[in-house]
Amino acid sequence: MKTESFPGTALITGASGCIGYKLARLFAIDKINLILVARQTD
Repeated sequence: MKTESFPGTALITGASGCIGYKLARLFAIDKINLILVARQTD
């Protein structure tokens, strides 16, 4: 039986700026599913 590897999901808080934003970009490049949380609407 062949099993597939799934990268998983990352929850990133503070995704509107600083390190949260940078982590979101890096995880997206690696095709990891993201749940982003931010207080700012930008």
